[in-house]
Amino acid sequence: MHPSRRDRSLDDLERYLEELAFEVVGEQSMKDITERAEDLSARGVRRLVAIFVKKGEVQEWSKERGTWILLDPASTFEDPTLTTPIAVKALLDRVEARRAVVRALHAQNDPEIAAIEAQGRAEMGRRLLFTVVGARGLRLTEVQRERIEACSDPEQLDRWARAAAVATSSDALFADA
Repeated sequence: MHPSRRDRSLDDLERYLEELAFEVVGEQSMKDITERAEDLSARGVRRLVAIFVKKGEVQEWSKERGTWILLDPASTFEDPTLTTPIAVKALLDRVEARRAVVRALHAQNDPEIAAIEAQGRAEMGRRLLFTVVGARGLRLTEVQRERIEACSDPEQLDRWARAAAVATSSDALFADA
């Protein structure tokens, strides 16, 4: 029986994922983790990285040397299977790991990250607009203030801020809207 097209693509994905493997080492002996590295290398895993939790170290297996090589915590780990390089310290530090995830999601144009960025730009746009309105001495009505607060379009907020820079009244901000 021939594997279906879907099964073949899953097999390809599994092989692709096996090009790079990360092992979290807690209680295992160096002998055990070395045997595991030799076995994974023999099965075709191209790179194996071990995170030694208790030692606070990250090491990469060298098939050529038959030993582990300590990675500099200040360096980055790069591989074609990764969207972005990973700071070695991100493999050891929870805060750095979170930051690395955010950077990777941003590099992949993740829609949730894009939405968060848009929210941040809109918040900054509202702050800028209120600052310009206040500096110019313009008085906003409650309806106008609510309209600004409800706006989530950074470009619209920017247009209003530019209008506020030259407006003689708060009504002029919304004249073309």
